[in-house]
Amino acid sequence: MMKRTKKAAKKKNPLQTTFTRFMLIVAFFILWIGAIGVRLVHLQVNQSEWLRERAQNQRRDQLKSRMLRGTIFDRTERTLAMSVKVKSLYADPREIEDVELTAQKVADVLKIKPDGVLKDLREALDGGKRFVWLARKVDEETVIKLNLLLETPELKKFDLPKFKGLYWREEQKRSYPYKSLAAQVVGFSNADDIGQAGIEQSQEEILRGATVKRWQDRDRLGRVYDEEEIENREPPKDIVLTINNSIQYKVEQALEKGVKASNSKSGMAIVLDPKTGEILAMANYPTFDPNKFNEVTPEAVNNRAIQSIYSPGSIFKLVTYSSAIDSNSINPNGKVDCRNGFIEVAGHRFNDPHATKVMSYGEALAVSSNVAAIKTGLGLGKEKFYGYAQKFGFGQPTGIELPAEARGQFRSPETWNGDSLASMSIGYEVGVTALQMASAYSAIANDGVKVKPHVIKEIRHSGGNPFFVTEAEKTP
Repeated sequence: MMKRTKKAAKKKNPLQTTFTRFMLIVAFFILWIGAIGVRLVHLQVNQSEWLRERAQNQRRDQLKSRMLRGTIFDRTERTLAMSVKVKSLYADPREIEDVELTAQKVADVLKIKPDGVLKDLREALDGGKRFVWLARKVDEETVIKLNLLLETPELKKFDLPKFKGLYWREEQKRSYPYKSLAAQVVGFSNADDIGQAGIEQSQEEILRGATVKRWQDRDRLGRVYDEEEIENREPPKDIVLTINNSIQYKVEQALEKGVKASNSKSGMAIVLDPKTGEILAMANYPTFDPNKFNEVTPEAVNNRAIQSIYSPGSIFKLVTYSSAIDSNSINPNGKVDCRNGFIEVAGHRFNDPHATKVMSYGEALAVSSNVAAIKTGLGLGKEKFYGYAQKFGFGQPTGIELPAEARGQFRSPETWNGDSLASMSIGYEVGVTALQMASAYSAIANDGVKVKPHVIKEIRHSGGNPFFVTEAEKTP
């Protein structure tokens, strides 16, 4: 009988097993690294531009700012309004680590209550905003104080605040070197550099700087370290006014003195060149300092010379006489009978305390005779009187380059009462502006040639070359 014998099992070599496992791991890593390499090559070749833009956008912000606003000069090249670069402090609330501490520190330097700063920051946080102004157009002294507070010595040379989430942005601020001089003519611009009155408002499109786009690069902490403009834009233009600073100053002094001496509330005065239509001075009282536009009142901003309507009274008599002379209704060397001392028209008695005799028209004008002026107006007739009033420019704006000019009030003949012509002949039932009266008197002084009044002498490119020069517009 045969016996089965078990074949002894062959033992595995432990070294061989370890080596096999090692090789498998190596092969896996080779395949893994190879796959990564293939992916990197794919990205580098096919998607490099997309990756570059994505990486750049993660650390770049596109900002918009305006070029410096155009300058306003008087006719002698003295600067009436100019823009200067200033700094404004803003915050990215989501980057601020301690909102209350930051609000307190900033408020201390600005000398304001921290509650307002804290409120702005928290509202921005709640609204998911990444931008909130903390201080606009800060003066140089305050900038220095804020820098000492917000910057570490290492970062100061880079103009970066040590308080995370706080940043400076360069803006522009309007400056008016002569303060209240010709304030109603020059006007002012607000915190957003938008004209609010005067030339600043009417010529906003000319003076306003174009919007410039630029990239702002940040480091990993979100701090700005570089800026780059995206496009070049044409600078805004400058404006030269017809105003003469020296004349304007003297007129303003005389006007203020006259208003106070007569216990009046306000006044206006105009100096106009009859030959050219150039306004050399346009003064108003009370006035204001455009550098402090936050303190400006509507009453002070009002340019009464072109906006206030009043009954001219006796100064309108010259218009009546001039119209009659031009139409040959009267002989300038003739005489007029004023002996009664009054005249009655349509049941309305007009008294004349100035003259009660026969006199020349020149004498009648000199003593401001009501009777003589009314007789002259009645002799002229409704249609001619109204036609001449229109030629002089009454009842319509002069077209001066300033905002909110009033038309005045001069009704058409079909709306007149029986005594209206008599009243209008001596300056009643008529509403005019000071500029309308100055323009009418200038036409008389200019031998009957009316020249459109204007306050802009020329508009220039930023380099000084003329863009537009105002030419005298004459109307016989």
